[in-house]
Amino acid sequence: MSLETGATVTASIVPSDPTMGVAAFASVALALIVGAMLFLTLTSTASVSDAPRASTTNSNASAKAAETDD
Repeated sequence: MSLETGATVTASIVPSDPTMGVAAFASVALALIVGAMLFLTLTSTASVSDAPRASTTNSNASAKAAETDD
């Protein structure tokens, strides 16, 4: 691999314009942040929607236990 070929490969990987590099980095960072926000939102929504079902099951069990004690 000659020096000229190495420079060509480097030029094709690294953006030649610094503004393009900053824009690419900002785009990737924004995508990661939005993805993390969506993940946190969806996981917290799933745990909240399961909570009433779990408390209903517990209250039904308590009611049945109270009926058998009478």
